Amino acid sequence: MKIILAHSKKNTGRCVFLIVFVLTMLMLISASVLVLARIKPVFKEKVLHAARIKAIEIVNTAVNDVFDECGTEDFVRINSDGSGNVMSVSADSVQMNKLKSKVAVRISEYAEESDGTYIYIPVGSLTKYPVFQGIGYRIPVRISLDAAAKVDFDDEFTSAGINQVKHKIFLTAETEVYAVS
Repeated sequence: MKIILAHSKKNTGRCVFLIVFVLTMLMLISASVLVLARIKPVFKEKVLHAARIKAIEIVNTAVNDVFDECGTEDFVRINSDGSGNVMSVSADSVQMNKLKSKVAVRISEYAEESDGTYIYIPVGSLTKYPVFQGIGYRIPVRISLDAAAKVDFDDEFTSAGINQVKHKIFLTAETEVYAVS
């Protein structure tokens, strides 16, 4: 009894194609992993920097817009006697709380509107060599920001001479910005 193994060209072609396909996919996956490992630190720094800049811009714009709508004279009441001498100065906490909430809401609104912020990562920044940093095609990356704001008032009293005190009221806005790309 003789056993004859027949190889058809059709089966051999399929095996070669399958081997080439698998090897190509493995090379592409390993190249992608290497590139992504190199991109991640550069990308993270760029996104953090862009988020900080955008957060400062959002807070400044929100505070300016709110203060344009209302005057600063509404927040402090100066009580004087009949001859015009200042007896006391008191802060209007209701107006100040309204201002705090307006600023916090405006910051959130502006953060939502900031979708479509782009950062650009030069291809040269993906290499190990410092000579190529910032050189080459700039890869656009779209980031969207989400912000949570905590707005509060601080005050400071300093001596301004005999029987005089200088009172400063500061608006402090702390924001946590979340960037998604």
